[in-house]
Amino acid sequence: MTQTSTYDFETRLDHRAHRSAKWSVFDEDVLPLWVADMDFKVAPAITEALHERVDFGVFAYTRQDDELIDIICERMERLYDWKVQPEEVILIPGLVTGLMIAADAVGQPGDGILNQTPVYGPFLSVAPPRGRFTQMAELSYVQDDAHTLHYEFDPAVFEAEISKQTSMLFFCNPHNPTGQMYSREQIEQIAEICERNDMIICSDEIHCDLLLNGGKHVPTASISPEISQRTVTLMAPSKTFNLPGLQASFAIIQNSELREKFVQAASHMHAYGWGGATLNIFAYTAAHAAYAHGEDWKDAMLAYVRDNRDFARAYIKEHMPQIKTTNPEATFLMWLDCGNLGVTNQTLQEFFLEKARVGLNPGNFFGNSYDHFVRLNFACPRSVLEEALGRMAQAVQSL
Repeated sequence: MTQTSTYDFETRLDHRAHRSAKWSVFDEDVLPLWVADMDFKVAPAITEALHERVDFGVFAYTRQDDELIDIICERMERLYDWKVQPEEVILIPGLVTGLMIAADAVGQPGDGILNQTPVYGPFLSVAPPRGRFTQMAELSYVQDDAHTLHYEFDPAVFEAEISKQTSMLFFCNPHNPTGQMYSREQIEQIAEICERNDMIICSDEIHCDLLLNGGKHVPTASISPEISQRTVTLMAPSKTFNLPGLQASFAIIQNSELREKFVQAASHMHAYGWGGATLNIFAYTAAHAAYAHGEDWKDAMLAYVRDNRDFARAYIKEHMPQIKTTNPEATFLMWLDCGNLGVTNQTLQEFFLEKARVGLNPGNFFGNSYDHFVRLNFACPRSVLEEALGRMAQAVQSL
């Protein structure tokens, strides 16, 4: 295992005592590997910044942190060679909130929002409450070998699902639940089809810093000036720095007219107020500290999580060879095809919960055609991962 002695990713913490959703949804004897947050303490710089803010002792309404905006702009240029102006950044309280705001801001009631499945569940549920309808274009399943799978973008399938009512694509890159990264060429192909069909792209890039194999993330809006004008980019420090409970996210919109529509829609949801976004003061503080001082922790965490990925894949291959998995290039999420197990009287999530006492995300959360899949979160102490996989293997071997 990679040595990460500066930070402790091994200690098992009592998450239930602090009402962690991940750990408290299931019974106490269940090991949860489901919802996409990590079991690790955050970077010390974040904790120190929050302590300093608490010690001030006043928690009043707070205006936008302009220095945080500047840090975000600098980060976009340094990491992605993407020039972003401060006025193009809009702070928002959560990425799913950003999806909802984008749905309200683009098109009109009766429009369709296209998704590529399998995909993170809220993508599929945002449209109907906003008077839109959900459209789905399936990614193509590819089996690499007896133990590994991945998905590919099929432009013919994608374009066949576009109708005159389709006004926007919800795009997820890096992809949840498969952990795949889209190449520049693939993004260009998707963007060209959207441009030709006059569609806005709402690009969820929340996992963009969680690259397990190195490489470089390509923001959709950075592809060309033309594509930047039809893209709403959604990012956040929450996945990278384990801050989901603080709900700090941001949108980058370089088209001024589209940005104004987004701000108006956010205002109607009370997600944008005096001088900027309605974030809580701890979200500002933590996001600022994460981006300014959290890179060393992030690098150590990625090394640990990368080892967990490799351990999980090797363990499943040896002890549960009936199961095929993705080999995630990014995120801390693995997509498991359990169709060969022959479980028919219950979902796979129910099977592993009942027989192994391991909590996983059900495949049908990511689309209607994925009942024989589960999603596994491997961002946890190795001892938790090893124990959970051991329980799963015993359940599989009992079939």
